[in-house]
Amino acid sequence: MENELKEAARYLPPYLLPKQREQLFEEIRSFPEKANYYLARNTYANEMLQGDGWGEFKYFDPLTGKEQQVKGLLLSNSCDISTNNQRTLPVKVLFSPLLKLDLYLRRVANSKGEQRAQSIAKAIKDQCITSIFYLPASEQLPFETIALLDNVVSIPLNHCIEQRPEKLFCLSQFGFYLFIMKLSIHLTRYQEEIARFDG
Repeated sequence: MENELKEAARYLPPYLLPKQREQLFEEIRSFPEKANYYLARNTYANEMLQGDGWGEFKYFDPLTGKEQQVKGLLLSNSCDISTNNQRTLPVKVLFSPLLKLDLYLRRVANSKGEQRAQSIAKAIKDQCITSIFYLPASEQLPFETIALLDNVVSIPLNHCIEQRPEKLFCLSQFGFYLFIMKLSIHLTRYQEEIARFDG
């Protein structure tokens, strides 16, 4: 475990002060038994930050063609969606709809059986499934929730702002670190072991 922790330390955000780095490192060390995913509810209340939870977003479901209201986890980079930056073209926001974990596990149990669902539940909570980001229940989020990182929706930033969604939560430094690691692993596999050369 210590080797893994030393490896993780290489990827701590460089902008953190030494005390903040140590605090984050201690939270990584105590994961998954103990972890603080969230900041206080009103922290950065008026900013759209990567990893924030917002609701309700209004979007059109491409499968049904119907308009839906969903809570979502922001995937877009904070700088890319900042309203302070001038853009040549309108900006879009990427988010992943938030799903209640118990509903997801019920569907798994119906198709794979209860024992398999329990096994998957543990893997999800331990953040072992690369395409799923788990969010524990808290004051900010009254039930255990997941975001499927392969279920991504894009809506115009202006449209998002006009809807005035409510900020549900803001990830703590540990929560954001974990989220960025999961997102990076899901979207990029540098060691895919495919040599990309002609011939």
